[in-house]
Amino acid sequence: MPSTFIDKAVQIGNTSVQNIIRVPGVTDCIKIPVQKPKCRCCRIKTYSHYKGRNTLKFMTGVAPSGIITFVSQCYGGRASDKAICEQSGLINKLEAHIDSIMVDKGFLIDEICENNFIKIIRPSFLRKKKQFTAEEAQFNKNISRARVHVERANQRIRLFTIFNGPFPWSLVQYMDEIFTVACAVVNLQNPVLADDKF
Repeated sequence: MPSTFIDKAVQIGNTSVQNIIRVPGVTDCIKIPVQKPKCRCCRIKTYSHYKGRNTLKFMTGVAPSGIITFVSQCYGGRASDKAICEQSGLINKLEAHIDSIMVDKGFLIDEICENNFIKIIRPSFLRKKKQFTAEEAQFNKNISRARVHVERANQRIRLFTIFNGPFPWSLVQYMDEIFTVACAVVNLQNPVLADDKF
């Protein structure tokens, strides 16, 4: 794994070895709009309050080079990030006491990571403070720089015409395969980052 990604992503303060953590990738969820199903149970499982419509949801993991290295199976838009992370088996692919997982603030997976001895890296919460300390602000900035990889990869997936409008409900049974092929095609495109960036 390129060490520059690790340094830039999670380093706080000086360049001492204690501040460098192994992060195999950045994880995020992507929601794809889907046609409203006729089945009431399916409507409930796919309805996303955040998006205000029926969606399908995948978890993706992107390596420091911008390559999509992990794709979960398809879930309804109602599924939480925590449930997807737990059921997808992503945590089992990480090495206990060695690897870390970088996620957004919405991933409330502290307990899962703690039980599996995986360090979680995510932006700091402001909580009751008025502003972040200089160290916290720098830490959040470094995480944002790393998270842009997964955002760009997910944006490339969304550019496929089949994912632009509501995904046809008649094709939902093939969604896992369609999404996996889309991710493979994204991996074959020009890199998300220039060679001098990793």
